[in-house]
Order: sequence, then C-alpha cells, then structure tokens
Amino acid sequence: MRSPTLPSAGNRMFLLLSVIVLVACLSTHGIHAQGRPRTASTPTLSGMEALRYLHARREFAKAEQYAYGMLWENIRQPEALWLLADSLFKQKKTEDAAAFLTVLLQVWQEDGLSNEQRESKRQAERVLAAVNKQFDREKAAYAQKAPGKPFESAQQVDDLWMTQVKADLAPLHGLYAWKLVGGRKDKNPDWIHNRQGRMHRCGLKYVEEVDGRKGVLFAIPLKPDHPRAQKLGHAPRVGMVNLGKCSLLRVGIKAYNFPFVLKVQAAGRELFSRQISPAAWSDLKIALGDAAGKAEPVILELTVPSTQGPFEGVWIDYVDFFDN
Repeated sequence: MRSPTLPSAGNRMFLLLSVIVLVACLSTHGIHAQGRPRTASTPTLSGMEALRYLHARREFAKAEQYAYGMLWENIRQPEALWLLADSLFKQKKTEDAAAFLTVLLQVWQEDGLSNEQRESKRQAERVLAAVNKQFDREKAAYAQKAPGKPFESAQQVDDLWMTQVKADLAPLHGLYAWKLVGGRKDKNPDWIHNRQGRMHRCGLKYVEEVDGRKGVLFAIPLKPDHPRAQKLGHAPRVGMVNLGKCSLLRVGIKAYNFPFVLKVQAAGRELFSRQISPAAWSDLKIALGDAAGKAEPVILELTVPSTQGPFEGVWIDYVDFFDN
C-alpha cells in the first residue's frame, strides 16, 4: 500500500496559515466564520473571492444566491456567470444553468475575452451542446414551420419563436428578477415579480403567465439619456430573423404600469412606431415593406420619450412572422 506524500515543513506552515486566513475571512456581507461576531480587525471575503470560496466548498445553493447579488446591477461579469451556471448545474437546475451559460457567451461575444478565457469559452460551448438538445430540436422545429406560416389567433402562437429571439442584456435588477433573490420585502408575496420569473436564454426574463397570456418575456424600455441606453448606443432592442421569409410581423405586447413606444426596424428603415398602453394587450400586424420575403433581422426597439415621467417594463407575448 502506497504511503501518502507528506508536505514539507514549509508547505505545512503555508497550509496552516491558509486555513487560519480562510476561517477568519468570513463576514455577514458575504461569509462569516461559524457565526462569530465580526470585529473591526477581522478580514473579510467579498465579491468574487467570496463566490469562489462558496463554490469551492460545494455550497452551491449559497453560491447561487451570492452570484445573483453580484449580477444584480452588472450582468457582464464572466466569472460570476460561469460559477453561477456551474452551481445551478450541480443542483440539477439544468435549464436555468443553460440560460446563464448562453448569457455568458453573449457577454464574451460583445465584450471580447482574454486568452485565459478562451478555454472557458470552449468548455461553456461544449456544456451547452450537451444540454441544449431539446432546445435545439425546438429551434429546428421553428425553422421547419417558419415558411408560409398562417396566423390563427394571438393565443395560438406557440412559444417556438423564443428559440430565435435575441435581446440586449440587462442586469437582474433591471429585469425585476426579484424571485431569484427571495422576493421584494416591501411588496405582497403574490406580486408577479415575487412569485414568477427566471432567466431566458435570450437575456430577458421569462414568466409562465401574465394577464391571460401563457409564456411571456419581460423587458425594460429606456429613455435616450439613460446611462445603459447611452452605453448601448440605442434603446433596448429585441431581434428576430425572418427565417420563413414571410411578409408580415405580428407582435403581442403590453406595457407594464406605464406606456412606452415600440419602434420596428428592418433593412435600416423604421417600419412602425406606436405608443403601447398598459391597459390591454396590443396585437399588432406590421407589414415588412422591402424586407418582406427576405430572411433578414427585424428589430424591436423599446423606448420611452425623454418628456415622459415614470416608466417600468414591457410584456412580450410573441414576436413572429406570418403570411396573413
């Protein structure tokens, strides 16, 4: 039987010091050592160090909650997204993990990645290829049904369109993702954002049911002078490609609490602009003009006039292409 290799005296001292530091580095802000009271001289782990620590200790539920807090105001944090996705996978929350991995790949695509992150990107792509089989089947089903698709009613539009949509990324706070962090305490537990909501692969929030509509995405419109709109260079956008080369775009959409303006663009031209009310669902039929019959992207822009006062959100029931 082989004897284990013992560390040298120097290594033993280093390990001992490491344990002492880790035990001391717990605080109420992230992690606190065995419930001991914090003192002014106690070092703390916070931010990414705390998330790494929780993940390394296989405390995946705690790591998940901590990561949501980190992504609350800034979702463009690749390592936090990676550790969150892995923590979700370890808890067998496969669909949620796949959504955050997809968001991670979008962050890397838009923000670039360092040489050190390239292997992580390849690994993320391999993991998604393994877990996205059902999602990929649904994408293929959408593509097969897309040409010449007839419109019957708003309630009969299936959710396969959600396999094609892509949106500008927003922080979890912007998406009202309160359910993920345990709910907003100053609101009724039955408030929709307390009881519904998970991240969708497109970067928006998905809810099961809103005002009689099943399977709805939640987005945030912005004023032109909002810092996030200025950073994007435009109002938040939701995009779809007209795979079926249809002649019409149909949109089921509703404002949340306050109106916003929906603008639709294709082939570099604005096709449609209208204020959308929070009072009822708007089921819109929009001619694609020169973009009709072409497999081109169509952009929905969600904006708020600078002269408008309060604004909140957008419910999207469907965005799809039809020939009638």
